[in-house]
Amino acid sequence: MCILKRSSTRCRAPIEVGSDDRHPPTILCSLGNNFPRQSAVLAAMMAPVGRRWGFRMLVAASSGKDLVSEKSVLMQKLAKIPPIRSIQIIDDNRLDAEHVSAVLHLLLGRDVIITQHKSMAVALETLRRSPPDLIFLDDYLPPLDRAESSMKSLQRFGYTGPIVVMSGSFTRARKTEISAFKPLGLLPKDDINSFAMAEVLARLGSDRS
Repeated sequence: MCILKRSSTRCRAPIEVGSDDRHPPTILCSLGNNFPRQSAVLAAMMAPVGRRWGFRMLVAASSGKDLVSEKSVLMQKLAKIPPIRSIQIIDDNRLDAEHVSAVLHLLLGRDVIITQHKSMAVALETLRRSPPDLIFLDDYLPPLDRAESSMKSLQRFGYTGPIVVMSGSFTRARKTEISAFKPLGLLPKDDINSFAMAEVLARLGSDRS
């Protein structure tokens, strides 16, 4: 893990780069509270580049001090959630599944068993043998499965636990459609980082209607 400094006449942005042998590099860049618009522009520009070359660019519109403070609050919330022993990730994109797995291990530790499945058929077969405590579900699984039909299939197989739906292209209308099925949360794939993930997981510690 290393910190790189990049400066210009307008701002100085710390860039944190992290990777290991199993997971693609993740770059966290904070431009500070004075540059929220620049942060949004940088995130929009770097997301497609990252997907093409196999890395994640996470941009935070806050200072390093604020990031540490926010993380502390989120970790306190995570301490109140029920124990999570196993998680199932259903996503046909291996890179996306690996990234989600890496973020979850970072937050919950390596003792959590995380399995990855590329199709609903394989996921449902595994569900029969060992139901997970939490499922991360891609909104679209080729050739035909959308989140609604996937969640119905999981329920038919007896799964009643929380589900987080992920997508690389959420629209406002699409979010409304999926929200009718009351998932634990909706995660845009380009915004999946430890902060966004912790906010979703923290909901496990509160009653949901």
